[in-house]
Amino acid sequence: MKVVIAPHITCTFQVAVPDVVEATAGADVIVFVSPHQFIRRLCSILKGKVKPTATAVSLIKVSS
Repeated sequence: MKVVIAPHITCTFQVAVPDVVEATAGADVIVFVSPHQFIRRLCSILKGKVKPTATAVSLIKVSS
């Protein structure tokens, strides 16, 4: 799904893509919304497969 934010900014959202490498292909921003115990594995899968300029954002809840 593509959403135009402004005339020069378009966001593409990948929803329900089971392959994390496919879902992040070409991404400029990657948002992690996953339980913390899965992040290490996800990052090891993605290492070397995303743009070197990509930015990652974490929305992971930190337990207190």
